[in-house]
Amino acid sequence: MKNGRQTIPEKIVVACAYCSKLLKRNDNWEYDKGTGVKSGMLDVSHSICPDCLKENFPREYLIIQEEKKAKMSQDIEEGLKDFYGHITK
Repeated sequence: MKNGRQTIPEKIVVACAYCSKLLKRNDNWEYDKGTGVKSGMLDVSHSICPDCLKENFPREYLIIQEEKKAKMSQDIEEGLKDFYGHITK
């Protein structure tokens, strides 16, 4: 809080709680390269990167991967129905 007002952080960075990699665009996890996380310049939220999830929680990692595959298959199937729907009716 500054001057009695709550400040909203300019940027929140997601870091792996195990290895400290940072979540970048397109679900890429990379090590900190001077973004200010270590110096405390940015606010940090914690998560677990896929590598650490696989290493520390292999069962949960497999469940998540299967859920992603099922969702992708469903999205593709629905997309094809929409695209070819007028032909198959």
